[in-house]
Amino acid sequence: MKSKSRRYEIIREIAVTTLWSILAGILGLFVVMLIGLLVFKTKRLPPESTFVFFVTVWLVVYLRLKKSGKTFADIGLGEKGLFSRSTIGLLIGAGFMTATFAFLLSIKAVTFTEHTISSSLAIILVSGLAYSMIQASVEEVLFRGYFLNILAWKNRLSAILVTSALFSFLHFWHGVHLIGWLNIFLFGVFAAQSFYLFKSLWVPIGFHIGWNYFQKYVFTFPIYGSDNTRGLLALNDANKGLLSGGSFGPEGSIIITLLLVMTIGLIYWRQKETLIAVNPRLAQN
Repeated sequence: MKSKSRRYEIIREIAVTTLWSILAGILGLFVVMLIGLLVFKTKRLPPESTFVFFVTVWLVVYLRLKKSGKTFADIGLGEKGLFSRSTIGLLIGAGFMTATFAFLLSIKAVTFTEHTISSSLAIILVSGLAYSMIQASVEEVLFRGYFLNILAWKNRLSAILVTSALFSFLHFWHGVHLIGWLNIFLFGVFAAQSFYLFKSLWVPIGFHIGWNYFQKYVFTFPIYGSDNTRGLLALNDANKGLLSGGSFGPEGSIIITLLLVMTIGLIYWRQKETLIAVNPRLAQN
């Protein structure tokens, strides 16, 4: 009976935290819009305003952690391993995108030309890295930090599947693309596995940064159906949609699906016993 009650507590906490994150983000954007209207006489939200949303999510997670007597260190964000673990994750994320790009290039599914090196390109690459770091860290702190790690689950496998499904579901607004949704779910599974494997949230954060940055700012793949021309390469899609992901981008590519499935399978084989073991706290109930 207690375990059933605990499941309801988990569902409630996820719903409340998600709702507060959305509401706080909307409130933050409203404040930015109000300042723009009163001070700068414009209704247009600057692109930088998205940072406000990310900051509010950090704040919501911090407050939820504080309420339960926890800190960011309790969800794997301790100072130890910050550089080494995040670098490992960064290399893995960059490796996924590089391998996908190299394969698509080898079969002529994509072609590219290099953008001319300039100060404006350098600004794009540097600001893009900052944006990727902030966006990725917020999503990982919320999903692989708070939802995955701080809440009690029946076992780690159920935690991975539920949080990955939620992660994929909250990306539905990008458009209808079944392979894209599947790959985002698999992305969440791998990120969660990497957290358990390295016992650090810095690894999935680095993985997320490397994935996003190389996808958007190095190879300039399309992003969720939107053309992307701000980056190191000028990518041309040869319309082999199932392989390249077409207009949806590589997250709709079956190459990414195969890479993620193989990697997830290998890690699951190594972690199987710890993933399916019953959570001791629930077993006591």
